[in-house]
Amino acid sequence: MIRIVVVDDDKIILDSIGNAISAVMKKHEAEFEILTFDNGKSLLKSYSERRFDILFLDIDMPDVTGIDIAKKLRSYNDTAEIIFVSNKDEMVYETIKYSPFRFIRKSRFESEINEAIENYLEKKSKQRHSIFFSTEDGKKAVVVNDIVYIEVKSHKLTVHTILCAIEANGNLKNIESEIAEYGFIRIHQSYLVNFRFIDVVRQKSVVLDNEETLPLGRGRYEDVKMSLMRFSREI
Repeated sequence: MIRIVVVDDDKIILDSIGNAISAVMKKHEAEFEILTFDNGKSLLKSYSERRFDILFLDIDMPDVTGIDIAKKLRSYNDTAEIIFVSNKDEMVYETIKYSPFRFIRKSRFESEINEAIENYLEKKSKQRHSIFFSTEDGKKAVVVNDIVYIEVKSHKLTVHTILCAIEANGNLKNIESEIAEYGFIRIHQSYLVNFRFIDVVRQKSVVLDNEETLPLGRGRYEDVKMSLMRFSREI
């Protein structure tokens, strides 16, 4: 189920945007629900009780703007996708710091929403992708996005996931070729890391968001930084 929020202080535009989104989601046979709010305060109050997957935010609203909402959500480390909706093209530069998924012009909403939803659904599909590892208990499927990092030691792999560590057989180079497109960065000859869990890249180490520190291979600093920025923009 994909939970979608639309916020706009103009009731006619609010309904129009909601209907356009609903039509595209139905076309792609996706399970979804849409909640609409005519002001930012109501959304933020509701957000304390539940979480959403995509937010369509009108930038120019009284009291609480779309940018105010995005700032609040990102301060919670919320990973919901944000799509700003506005007729003010010059505002796009102010929204970049909040890592929006899209910036859609109201005047072209119906022509641009289809591509935005298709790209979102494609991204969601990638997030559900699984990879199989050979363990002592047989083949084990692991959702790629649940992998924090993979390390190799003495020709054995340890797959560190959000919940546990899995011992497996395999070659790190082969694993890298299979999942690199999903946001994994080779930070060291022995470590392959999911960019989503990287907090800081230092000259000789990489710090994860759980404060664990991994070694950074010699000469890899610039490449890792560039890969991190690229994946942050694209995935």
